Amino acid sequence: MQQDQREMQLIKLFYNKIEFNRIGFLEKEELEPEQTVEQRVEINKEISQLYKITLTLHCEKKKEFKVEIELCGLFYIMANTEDDINIYLNNAVAIMMPYLRNELTILTSQPDMKPIVMPVVNFKNNDLKDEN
Repeated sequence: MQQDQREMQLIKLFYNKIEFNRIGFLEKEELEPEQTVEQRVEINKEISQLYKITLTLHCEKKKEFKVEIELCGLFYIMANTEDDINIYLNNAVAIMMPYLRNELTILTSQPDMKPIVMPVVNFKNNDLKDEN
C-alpha cells in the first residue's frame, strides 16, 4: 500500500519591494483608502516542488499617499493532486498575509497619518495557478 505523501514547508519569506510616496497631508475630509492585493505563483522548473508566491499590495489614499509592498515566499510543497496543491497554496498565502498587513500598518503609522489596518481575508476558495 502506497502512503499518501503531502507536505508544505516555508523556506524563505522576504520583502522584494517597499515603496511609500507622500502626496499630501491628512485632509479634514476623510477619504477611504483604495487597496488591492495581487497574487502570483511561480513553479521552479528545476525543482518542481518549489513554489514562489508573490503578493503585491497597492494602497492609495487620494491627496495623501501611495504605498506598494511586494512580499515573496518560497514554499516546498509535495502533494499528489492539483486540489491538494491548491489547498497548500492557499495556506501559503494565509501564512504570508499577516506580514503584508503588518507592514502596511507600520508604514501608515506615521505622524499626521491615520494608520490603516487591512481586514482579514479568507483565501479558502482562492484559485491560485502557476503563471509560468
